[in-house]
Amino acid sequence: MAKQFNSKWITQGADKEMTEFASEKANEIRNLETTQFRNIYGEIKRIQSNYEQNSASVFLLKPKVAYACARAQGYKKQLLRKFKDEVFDKAIDFATDKEKYSNFCSYIEAILAYHRFFSDNEVNKENKN
Repeated sequence: MAKQFNSKWITQGADKEMTEFASEKANEIRNLETTQFRNIYGEIKRIQSNYEQNSASVFLLKPKVAYACARAQGYKKQLLRKFKDEVFDKAIDFATDKEKYSNFCSYIEAILAYHRFFSDNEVNKENKN
């Protein structure tokens, strides 16, 4: 059974269910190029580095992710859209202060870490053939 997003991961912090959700979603988007994912993640971390000064930029993350989806081509567009709709958009609205934004960052980091794991395994599988 597919795991569902739970807002408490952002409002209260990570738990076992969150890591299971992150693993599941990362596996679903494993063929998304890491650079596309890391560009979004880089902006998320830039905001976190000085949240007080950059907090207004949180509101611009949604349009930036939407723009990245629009620019993507082929199957990458579908995978990025899946990330946007099922991972990013469900969480970002709950990141309403510094602590919750930090939880949001942890949530995205978990997905990125699992994405790297699954995409590396996919590359290794292709190299063996």
